[in-house]
Amino acid sequence: MNEFFVNMAEPYKPNNMGSSGKAKFMLIAQNNFPLSYDGDKDKIISAYLDRIQGYDKLHISDCFKKFNFNERSFESYFKEKSPKVVLSFICELLHQDCNIYTGYRITGMVGGNSYPYYLFELFSKHPETDTEVYSGHNAPNIQH
Repeated sequence: MNEFFVNMAEPYKPNNMGSSGKAKFMLIAQNNFPLSYDGDKDKIISAYLDRIQGYDKLHISDCFKKFNFNERSFESYFKEKSPKVVLSFICELLHQDCNIYTGYRITGMVGGNSYPYYLFELFSKHPETDTEVYSGHNAPNIQH
């Protein structure tokens, strides 16, 4: 097994994604996401929202409409929706087949330009691995 570790997320702190915030991989939401995984069998893909918006604006706009998503309520949207809806949203956003992925994580950070950046990650647990997965804000893949 080729073991890989994910970046540790910071615990969620309200208002830490604002222009004067200091978020750095702050956890927004996660469901069935690992601390470590089998790099030979499990799969993780990721993309920053601003990068996707830069090359696929029409798709992003359509996806936001389909899921009634408003960037102004970014953090609350993912707290209010079920894990199944959030997983579907991220799969659609990243042009991925939702039948493959078993979990997700969304983290946020504030850049040096005071602009918020959001990272979407999808995880696919292979049935033959013993990879442990975690949900919520009290998990070993979050700095405590």
